[in-house]
Amino acid sequence: MQDIDKWEEFKSINLIYFEEESDRVATKKDEVRAKLGQPTSELSSGGDLWKSDNYTILIAYDENSVVMNKLITFTSSKQVESLSGISKGMSAQDVVKKLGKPRGLDVTGMFTRFVWADEDDKDYYVYFKGNKVYDIKEPN
Repeated sequence: MQDIDKWEEFKSINLIYFEEESDRVATKKDEVRAKLGQPTSELSSGGDLWKSDNYTILIAYDENSVVMNKLITFTSSKQVESLSGISKGMSAQDVVKKLGKPRGLDVTGMFTRFVWADEDDKDYYVYFKGNKVYDIKEPN
C-alpha cells in the first residue's frame, strides 16, 4: 500500500487503546491535521474526512479531540473469492502479499480489520491484534 501518498502518515496516527499497548499516547486532532493536512471536510460527528483519487480517510475523535479510530478505503483493490490460505498468526504483510490490496481497513483500540470483497460485493474480513491474524470472517 506504499502507492498511497499518505500511507506512512496514516500508519503513524495512534489511537486510544483499550487492551495491550495501552502505554501508547493517542494522537490529538491538531497532530493528525499536521500529518495529513487540512481535511476535505469536517464531519458533524466530530471526525475528519480526507478524499483523494486513490483513497478516503476517516478519523474519529473523542470529546477531548483524541483519535478513537481510523479508517481508510481504497479506490482500487483486489477482489477475492475466499480467504483460504489465511490462518491465525499470519502477519498483515503476509496476508496482503497473498490476497492483494484490501478494499479498506479500520483500526480501533481493540483490533485492526482488513476487508476485501468478491465480485458480488460480499465482504471478507481478516482481524488482527497487533500484527497477527486472530480471526477470519467470510460471507455466509
